[in-house]
Amino acid sequence: MGALLDPERAGRVILQSDPAIGALDILMALQAKGQMRPANMADLSLEEVDVLVDHLAQYRASGQFHSIWTDESEAVSAMQQGEPMIGSLWWSGAIRLRAMGVPVRMVSPQEGCRGWFGGLALSVHLSGRECDAAYEYLNWWLDGGRAPF
Repeated sequence: MGALLDPERAGRVILQSDPAIGALDILMALQAKGQMRPANMADLSLEEVDVLVDHLAQYRASGQFHSIWTDESEAVSAMQQGEPMIGSLWWSGAIRLRAMGVPVRMVSPQEGCRGWFGGLALSVHLSGRECDAAYEYLNWWLDGGRAPF
């Protein structure tokens, strides 16, 4: 992950805009570079969040990032521009790029990878009507979010 902040890669880093992905990528990169040592990577203090945001703003202002993408097509577009890029990319984007003839390698950083999860879950602390309502919501969501009437 530290490679995301290497000066020789300035302007060739794509970063995902979702805080659960991009911010954690940068946090891990800062840790790998020795620029930040959070007490608990999974539970930052407000002061640590402020430090993370300050670092992110400094790297952004210095031109470290080619782009910060919200939609995978933006990442694919950035990687089509000929200059080698580095950053997070979903497998579907890598497959699209390969189909276009763009050489792509998916690698695991030497420092390790962040986990990622998307989905809904219920708290173990729910009971009674709250638990029933939560299951009703999950069922509604999994059914495509259609109105119940």
